[in-house]
Amino acid sequence: MSIVDDLKKTMLASDLDDNDVRILAEITNVQEFFKDAVIFKENDKQECLYILVEGKIAIERRSLSGRHIGRTVIQNIRHGQIIGEMGFVERRNSSATATAKSHVRLALLKFSELDSLIQQNPRLGTKLLRTVAEILSSRMRRMNEQWLRSSMDDNKLQEFEYF
Repeated sequence: MSIVDDLKKTMLASDLDDNDVRILAEITNVQEFFKDAVIFKENDKQECLYILVEGKIAIERRSLSGRHIGRTVIQNIRHGQIIGEMGFVERRNSSATATAKSHVRLALLKFSELDSLIQQNPRLGTKLLRTVAEILSSRMRRMNEQWLRSSMDDNKLQEFEYF
């Protein structure tokens, strides 16, 4: 199967026509990882958005207390989803570690390629950025709901600050 066909099945391409997906395929690089390989580590310099076209990935974080008690899986990513979106938008280091839980094939969209695309094709660049924003918003909404449920289990609601 071609990368164009693979990308058509992803969240990032949900609002793209066939020509848009072909353009996206031209500016991505495909990388493969074996099971248990680290794709990126917490605090690594983030330079691209990762589009999962095959496999499963675990997103893990260290304890916020700073004590080394291992890692906690905060999200499992499956075929068609994206990772690295926070670093992609903020242009900051990765906030978590991504580990392959099976054979993984990723399409990588570098920041520099997106910047060039925005200059050359603002319509498509805007569509991609909007889709990433919608994915971030959806994930944040889900996290808020999970936080609210867990806070309610303690019979008191902890104050939550966004900044």
